[in-house]
Amino acid sequence: MLTHLLIAASSFVFVVSALAAGTSAPSSNELRVMTFNLRFGSPIGEHSWLERRSITAALLKDANPDLFGTQEGLIQQLKDMQHDLGDDYAWIGVARNDGKEEGEHSAIFYRKSRLEVLEVHNFWLSDTPEVVGSKSWGNHVIRMATWAKLRDKKTGQEFYCFNTHLDHQVEPARQKGAALIRDRIDALKTDLPVIVTGDFNCGATSVAHKTFMDDGFKDTWDTARENKGPMIGTYHGYKPPKKNGERIDWILTKGKVECDSIHIDTFEQKGEHASDHFPVMCELRFVK
Repeated sequence: MLTHLLIAASSFVFVVSALAAGTSAPSSNELRVMTFNLRFGSPIGEHSWLERRSITAALLKDANPDLFGTQEGLIQQLKDMQHDLGDDYAWIGVARNDGKEEGEHSAIFYRKSRLEVLEVHNFWLSDTPEVVGSKSWGNHVIRMATWAKLRDKKTGQEFYCFNTHLDHQVEPARQKGAALIRDRIDALKTDLPVIVTGDFNCGATSVAHKTFMDDGFKDTWDTARENKGPMIGTYHGYKPPKKNGERIDWILTKGKVECDSIHIDTFEQKGEHASDHFPVMCELRFVK
């Protein structure tokens, strides 16, 4: 029913076309990577997708990412974004409820002229990760991860990208979800760079964060050569930015990849934001 409402609502939305004209790839070898909780696409009410779609399109045109992990997106939101971004973007992922289109996604968008997808996989954050829609650790909401192996056409470098959304209520579920993602990455037994994007629903002092750091991951916020702005809470709930608030949206890396710059993107139009989260945007560079 909700998907049908979203489809109906989207037909009245002003479609932001010609985004592709503003999305040419950066001239350097830097890879522009973002994590972005889109906020669940309510078809009606305050901050509905009908109101936020054009702002989202403008934000992405301004940010110009090559690769971005999203959280909470419903199928119609993702299709709308695909349309607005233009032909040079595509996305991968499945819905958490049925492994198809029912429910929220942890989708990964990528620029086709820059990146080639070599593999795509999904798993659920539970004791039975291959069982679609499974949950195990006291969380009421189904949680999952989508990941891909990609090749950077500009440099020839292959790498992995994992994207997820940890639970917002149950601390053990966050801890075990982080450990499962870490273990899945370790099981690859790879020397290729790994990028992890997500809404982790906890800050940099959490057990989930330590789970990755203890396994050799780096938080781009800490390793970036340049921070292009202050640290503010990445969840704002449509309220003014909170300086030194909790940073619950992360971009993590492992392996031979460095972060040149990072910032929390506070883009707005006429005081309105695209989501109740600020995206985090960084510029990464693969090294030998």
